Amino acid sequence: MKKIGLIIWLVMLSLSAFGQQFLWSTVKDSTAKYVPLEKVTSEVLEFYDLYKFYFDASGFSKDGFFEFIEEFGGNFSELKDFKKRIYEIEELSVFAFRANLGRGSVVLVASIDKKDINMIVFSNAYEADFNTTYRSDREKFASWYGTLLNYPTANTGSTWETRETYRSGIGISSGDGMGVGSNEGTGRGIGYGSGNRAYINIPDVNINENGVIYIEVHVTEKGDVINARILSTAKYPTNITNAKTQQECLARALSAKYVSGKEEMRVIVFK
Repeated sequence: MKKIGLIIWLVMLSLSAFGQQFLWSTVKDSTAKYVPLEKVTSEVLEFYDLYKFYFDASGFSKDGFFEFIEEFGGNFSELKDFKKRIYEIEELSVFAFRANLGRGSVVLVASIDKKDINMIVFSNAYEADFNTTYRSDREKFASWYGTLLNYPTANTGSTWETRETYRSGIGISSGDGMGVGSNEGTGRGIGYGSGNRAYINIPDVNINENGVIYIEVHVTEKGDVINARILSTAKYPTNITNAKTQQECLARALSAKYVSGKEEMRVIVFK
């Protein structure tokens, strides 16, 4: 973990200087190539295809991230200005940049919003806790990465319509605990959706924390869940903000399996 801390520190130092290693950003007025949010996953998949390994450094709050940087010697002189830049970011923004650490280059992709920082490090040099970029896991990785953005997955073999199109038929389930039902019911079903859509594999929706997490899942015609994101709206007021708990629920949501039916968005409730 110490080596990972060093990698993240060095690459983030490159970002703080906005140097020549700054590859692209979702911020239009940055000095690097502009990439819209809906294209980020496909850009990240290019790194997945190019590098042999990746490290999951997601799940940081902004405060936790800077504690992590300082723990691994990140008390560089630009830190104060760097912190200011990061805390000024409120809308989801994604940055990709490269550094050379002597054993070849590494690429770090950082997604930053009002509260959190999620990072993925790509490298051809293996370090402890790195994951291998297996070709067979490419679509699974893409779906998982989409959850970090709370944005639809792009170019993973399934065509997405606009989110508004999918939402038009979504209602709260009033079924029997199998996610069956339609319209605005108030029953005890664990899922929300339109029409009769029972589960083949029901995720564990119980969490040891007071509150609720609403997760929207993209379900294919075959009943597979290929993407998931946390909802936080007036209608679906997620109030558990613990990053670890959220990631656990996202993983459970991705394991769900429905009976065959139309491709649609559904909502699973964890509480």
